[in-house]
Amino acid sequence: EDVDDLHVAVGQRNAQGKVANAVVARSRLDAWLAQLKAAGLQPDVMTPEMFGVHWQADAAEQGHWSMLVNGQAAMLRTGAQSGLAFELQGLSTVLLACMNEAGEDLPASLRVIVCGDDTFSDSEFHRDLSALCTEQGIDLSLDVQNEACNIALAQGFDEQHAINLLQGDYSRKQQLENLLRPWRPALMLAGLWLVLQAGMFTVEY
Repeated sequence: EDVDDLHVAVGQRNAQGKVANAVVARSRLDAWLAQLKAAGLQPDVMTPEMFGVHWQADAAEQGHWSMLVNGQAAMLRTGAQSGLAFELQGLSTVLLACMNEAGEDLPASLRVIVCGDDTFSDSEFHRDLSALCTEQGIDLSLDVQNEACNIALAQGFDEQHAINLLQGDYSRKQQLENLLRPWRPALMLAGLWLVLQAGMFTVEY
């Protein structure tokens, strides 16, 4: 995809000096905003749903990862502003890739949150994950919740640790400036007229 067709939202710098970012196609972001506008909504924050996966503020120091499983889909959060979504079929491949990327900074534990109907606990995926964590010396915990995935994501969301997609051209401030730009000359003239009127009143007084 052409880079001009992409929108890049910049996040925070981590302890290693790396800056997190989120990339989305402008056409897709425009479509989401159009749907919200049609419903009479004007969002202040739009963020990838991965940032709803529960994350502890001290997790970076203690080395914790979190994963949310919803049916055949999963989201893994490896840092305050890092992670990915994937199909459960590729669980072992994804985990191995993330562990290799982490190098010596492997997590001490991995918390798996299962939403909705629990088809994960007794699955081959869970057994493979358990064996992989045991091999790597990672403490694995399973938290089965009966609530819907969107509720779990809402409960785990923390705006301070998310990347807001509404930056640059999509920020509320920028949108307001774009809206007022055609009227700027008229507003400047109106302001000048008010100043002159105030000066005239001062002289007359």
